[in-house]
Amino acid sequence: ASRRSVATMSHQRLLLLLVASPASAAWGAVSKRFYVPRRAVLGSIPLVTLAPIRTGAASVDPNAISERWRPQGDPKRAESYLEQLKDGETALEQLLANWNTVTARTNGDGSPDGDAVRRVVGTVGVASPLFGIERVLKVVGKDLDSRDLLEDPAEYMEAVEAVVNGLRDADYLAYSAIFSDPSGNAGKKGQTSKDYLERSRVATLQTLKAYRNLMSMLPALQ
Repeated sequence: ASRRSVATMSHQRLLLLLVASPASAAWGAVSKRFYVPRRAVLGSIPLVTLAPIRTGAASVDPNAISERWRPQGDPKRAESYLEQLKDGETALEQLLANWNTVTARTNGDGSPDGDAVRRVVGTVGVASPLFGIERVLKVVGKDLDSRDLLEDPAEYMEAVEAVVNGLRDADYLAYSAIFSDPSGNAGKKGQTSKDYLERSRVATLQTLKAYRNLMSMLPALQ
């Protein structure tokens, strides 16, 4: 199989695993607005402790960070992730503000370097503050809810779902931009690498809006 085919199949398998995950199923139940007791929404989510590899830093440029983020303090406390959450929002803002520059680089075959986008949204490498953000948001929600600092756990979970799905969309479209033209779609309306890259930009913009909405639900951390 060609290198491109192997990469495509690997990506498809990853998407199938994500769709089939227990977390995705739980979110589906919440999004249908079934009644779920307050503690059940977040209490049933396993607490995940991130590997302590990195402390927060002022820079959110993934290319300038060589280590993974880690909580600043008790990994079970929401406050320990405040800087990472804020810098995740900043990373999306900077990506959109500098989109043309960030995506100007091309690969050897002339296709856009979609990985430049994927590095920021946290799906290539571990340096972005958005890497592992789904786990971080679950830990934050679980802790705040246990202290009665989360007004509506179900609404919070829907906001988490919107952010995570948005990041996945931006990632998938940026990934598609890498291979579309080389796969024979150059010049085809709506199917070129440039088209997919623009869709990735729109998905990133929508994700930033969802991220800001989620952050507004966390006044206890502001």
